[in-house]
Amino acid sequence: MKVAVLAVLMGLAFPVAGFASGYVCESGDGVRVRLYHYNNPKKGTRNPAAFVYSTAAEGTLLTVRGKRITRVNLPEEVEYHVPGNEAVDADTVVLRVRYKEGIDEKAPQTNLPGELSFHQGEERVDSVKLRCLRFLKGRP
Repeated sequence: MKVAVLAVLMGLAFPVAGFASGYVCESGDGVRVRLYHYNNPKKGTRNPAAFVYSTAAEGTLLTVRGKRITRVNLPEEVEYHVPGNEAVDADTVVLRVRYKEGIDEKAPQTNLPGELSFHQGEERVDSVKLRCLRFLKGRP
C-alpha cells in the first residue's frame, strides 16, 4: 500500500509526459533510480531534468533537479553526477549507464547495465549494480 501511494505521488511530482527520455534503473533488491531529461527544445531534450533515488525500505532518499545534475559523456557510457545528502551519507552520487545516445539508438533499450555509486570527497564508499530501461517521451 505504501509503495502504491508513493508511486502515485511520484507520478504527480514527475509526470513522464513532461520529459523527453530518461532511464529507470533497479537493483532487484529494492533500489530504484529514475533519471529524466527535459522535454523542452530550449532546455535541450537530452539534458538532465530530474534525478530520483529511492529504496523499497526507505522511500525517496534523494531528489535533484536541473542544473545541479551534471552529465558526463564517456566513450560507451553516460554518467550523471548529483550532490548527495545526509539520507544517502554521500557528498556525491553517480549514476552510470552503459548506453550511448546517438550511437545506440537502434540497440535494445532494456536491461542496460548500470551502476549507482556513492562518494565522500574523492573516495567511492559504496556502489550498487543496476539494470536500466531507457524510455522515450511518454513511454516509461
